[in-house]
Amino acid sequence: MCCIYVGNTTDYFVVKNCYLYNSTDQGIYLNNNTRGTILNNDITLNSVGMYLKDSINIKIRFNNISSSNFDGIGIYDSNDNTIENNNVSKNSVGIESDGTYNNGSNYNYISNNSFSFNDLGINTAVSTNNTLFNNTIIHNYEALYFASETNNNLIYHNNFINNTHQSSDFYGINQWNYSYPVGGNYWHDYKGYDNYSGPNQDQPGSDGIGDIPYIINDGPNTDNYPLMFPTFHEYFNIDLNITSENDGWNFISSRLAPRNKNINEFLSDIDGSYDKVLYYNNPYNTVVHTVWEDDFESDKGWTFTGGEWEWGEPNGLGGTNGNPDPNNAVSGSKIIGYDLSGTGAYPGDYENSLSETYWAVSPTIDLTEHTDIKLRFNRWLGVESNVEDFAYIYAYDGANWQQIWSNPGSSLSDDSWKLVEHDVSMYADGNSNFQFAFGMGTTDSADTYCGWNADDVQLIYRRYEPSDHFSEWETYVPTRSDHFNSLDNYDTSMGIWIHMTSNDTLDIDGVAVYQTTIKLEKGWNMVGYPSDNDRIAEDLFSLEVTKIGVFNASREYNIEYIYDLSTYTMKEGEGYWVYNSADFTVDWNIEY
Repeated sequence: MCCIYVGNTTDYFVVKNCYLYNSTDQGIYLNNNTRGTILNNDITLNSVGMYLKDSINIKIRFNNISSSNFDGIGIYDSNDNTIENNNVSKNSVGIESDGTYNNGSNYNYISNNSFSFNDLGINTAVSTNNTLFNNTIIHNYEALYFASETNNNLIYHNNFINNTHQSSDFYGINQWNYSYPVGGNYWHDYKGYDNYSGPNQDQPGSDGIGDIPYIINDGPNTDNYPLMFPTFHEYFNIDLNITSENDGWNFISSRLAPRNKNINEFLSDIDGSYDKVLYYNNPYNTVVHTVWEDDFESDKGWTFTGGEWEWGEPNGLGGTNGNPDPNNAVSGSKIIGYDLSGTGAYPGDYENSLSETYWAVSPTIDLTEHTDIKLRFNRWLGVESNVEDFAYIYAYDGANWQQIWSNPGSSLSDDSWKLVEHDVSMYADGNSNFQFAFGMGTTDSADTYCGWNADDVQLIYRRYEPSDHFSEWETYVPTRSDHFNSLDNYDTSMGIWIHMTSNDTLDIDGVAVYQTTIKLEKGWNMVGYPSDNDRIAEDLFSLEVTKIGVFNASREYNIEYIYDLSTYTMKEGEGYWVYNSADFTVDWNIEY
């Protein structure tokens, strides 16, 4: 028999602070209940730890559930329940969600739990529209198994670590990420890189999200935005006070990436206690210098290694799948592209079953005197996902060809010319024999797209010059229309000034990002400190950073300038002014 049974009631109930063990049935059995809380119980060595049947609006929180012969937590034909902050370990199945056909267990929210050392961490069948968020699923034989009749479940910001089998999703269509930029899940066996950013992972610069999808075993699903680092939701708070010295101003930052970047949502915990937020952008304009360019109006010595690469006028052909080639060049009349004139079985498109990659290779370019080189060009590209077909950009470093971009895990079909940029400085800077190349293929035997088109290709570098503006302040005032607010979002790279109208505490619920890169432009930068480690400023910065400004209510404008960086310890929650004395951007890498 079970240790505790609650059944057939609409009255609210609480099961709290119990030690339930050695039952031949369930530690707790809930049957046909509508409201209740299971809180802070130790449930161990039972046949089933906890079982919900035909129950709704049950909160299961802060329990330790272990060593069950079968399920640690069983959910059957039960909807709208919350299972959070539980430790579920050494069971046959950590949590099982199941139900009868046309009923099932739906709209349950499973978050912030640890599932460890189970034979199967999470098992679901006949379950739809459930959310699995911020769980750590570690050291199980199988982490997560979706069987029949499981659809429209949302799985994101979970950590899949050291499981023998990570996941199986056989029959359903489930969403394994929360779109960009929130991202998907952390997978310890993910083999991809993080060189690019953006919804298609084709923009220069890393963003903490892998550039290619993670393939879910045994099914059609993928995690299109796998996270590069584990994501553990944490909580911390910042006291925001009014004193006679600070006149209500506080200079802060968050060490945690907020769950919602919208500035109003980020500060919702202190609604009514502040009336203004300020953020400062570095007042230096970027000046672009062009080292080499080709508008393709004359022959500058490109080499084509085969396939259907051509130099000429675009004709708007192709588009068997996706969009066709462009009808016009960006400037002038000519471009380079793949099958501009309409040859082969798919005129204007690349062919099926290309067995090798065909290249359009630039002439050799002498960059001996140049640094910080970027490749910039106008792109019109159609290509199926990188599970089937491939498009590349490579760079020659003087000895070997190196990949700098490949197409993402979802099909790409440009419908207009797009100006794109890739950082090639690692291979181009100081290289007297630099080259780059666009690659098409290999391809599978199914869908074809228009392939590569490129125009107005440039190699550039940037330098910074003072702006004509005295400053670049962005503001948010909660009482005025969004149309008049210039500050929309917050992230951990930012320091912000908040003007308080009453004392309050900002409670922050967010994700620890295990490495953040903040670009320090020439001059003063207003930044955050996304770390939970107090560290001497001198140990954090390169030599280009010569001084910082820290909050001190007793000083003019509430700022004290620190010139000897060995004398100041940087702390979580503080905002900072950081001065970069160099004529170039400095990357400041902060480990959490």
